[in-house]
Amino acid sequence: MKSKYLILLFIIPSLLNAQNYEWLNSFGHKGSDNIIGISTQSNGECVMAIYNSSSLVVNDTLYFDKYKFKINEFPNIINNIYLVRLDSNGKVLNAKGIGYAFIRSFCGDNYGNVYISCSFNIDDNRCKIDTLNLNKSNGKAVVAKFDKNFDLKWIVQTGNDTTSQIGVLKYCNNKLYFIGGSSDTTSIAYKTYYFKKVSTSLFGEINTQNGSILWSNYLHINSCQEILIYDMISLNNKLYFAGISPFNCNGAKINSDTILPGSGFIIMTDSLGIYIKNILFKSKYTNIRTISSDGKNIYVGGCFSDTVFWGAKKFSPFFKSGSNINEFFVAAVTYNLKPLWFYSPKVTKQLSNSYNINNIILKLTTSKGFIYIGGKFDNEIMIDSTIFSPKNVSSMLFLKMDSLNNVLWATSGNNSKGTIISIDANKENSVFVSGNFLDTVRCNSFFKLSKGSYDVFITKITDYSITRGKVSPGPYCAGDTILIPYSKF
Repeated sequence: MKSKYLILLFIIPSLLNAQNYEWLNSFGHKGSDNIIGISTQSNGECVMAIYNSSSLVVNDTLYFDKYKFKINEFPNIINNIYLVRLDSNGKVLNAKGIGYAFIRSFCGDNYGNVYISCSFNIDDNRCKIDTLNLNKSNGKAVVAKFDKNFDLKWIVQTGNDTTSQIGVLKYCNNKLYFIGGSSDTTSIAYKTYYFKKVSTSLFGEINTQNGSILWSNYLHINSCQEILIYDMISLNNKLYFAGISPFNCNGAKINSDTILPGSGFIIMTDSLGIYIKNILFKSKYTNIRTISSDGKNIYVGGCFSDTVFWGAKKFSPFFKSGSNINEFFVAAVTYNLKPLWFYSPKVTKQLSNSYNINNIILKLTTSKGFIYIGGKFDNEIMIDSTIFSPKNVSSMLFLKMDSLNNVLWATSGNNSKGTIISIDANKENSVFVSGNFLDTVRCNSFFKLSKGSYDVFITKITDYSITRGKVSPGPYCAGDTILIPYSKF
């Protein structure tokens, strides 16, 4: 009996400190600053891609600790882009302005390199990466690689000069994939596509050594944006795409399968993008924005505003179906697209009569079999037995789940008008979280104020939580290992 008390005394402190904010940093100027993405490195460091709108404020300076940049260095240029490297303690090790463009995506590989995708600025059609002034006649979709010192290694342009863009870069299983879109006639490497006037989603793989496009493909030629792909992963030599078929279109036919309008989808293809099958979240509006995998199952996150029919089950939102008020969800499927579980927290109180409320999961990632989820929320919600209320208009939301649909902890950061944009985790149980905020952001005892409009924040969380599970009734002896159900935040 004595040994049983010793076990409990040892475990309780861990339950009360499931997550620990190690530090909080923020960057901004009097204008608006935004985070595109973060990438954790094998040595515990983290790289951020940030952009701002310099045309809003002149004669201002943006500081990344000791590194400083004059905002009006390029007058009337929007979307100045910066790469920033932080050590494991949040100290800035390096920062570099890498030009100006309409930046769209960012990711890193296993070797310290990072990749950006961008296109030409909408207002003036200018694009400069490193020291190179690009010409859109060579293709409006741009991808560039930088090494660990932020030196440019290669740059590639593709697509036509009017509508082409690469909106997502994804590094999975030592390969670099892209998701983009284009309309009319467009050339992607050695292939020419004859799309209609509406942008069609396309995708492919990029050679990380020289930037050449190894292959590209598409699933459906849009005439009304019937297929919108937002994210992808690779698993078991298959590709999985997540997105939506908008409700105001007619759906899409892929081989003999129909993608119903309003439904979210996960589509499986072979390694070259040839269609195999899909699973639909049948609804008048279900939007899947993010997808990840723990190597076994697949997890997606997004929002819905209408009853979801999924396999033999249905899930109804708190608000009246078709109200246009979005509620977020997380769901899991097997690698073969069989439904596992669907989770959405209960909305306990509506805080606005506006139909523009947008509860949405923006980012989801996995590490060591756990799921880390981030985004924002606008209504009062209940997660497990804890009530979360947004501060002012909206607040960021960050939570951890296990693969069995248990929420292990959640936090809102107590910030004003904040959103989590990017999450990345490394093998040392450290999770980096970054996003945008206006006014204030708080992570436990750490507190930051914005300098003007929206600023960028980043924090590191060391995660000590344990999974929940069924506890054996015993008997126990000294030295036995037991699994404790965990529900504290």
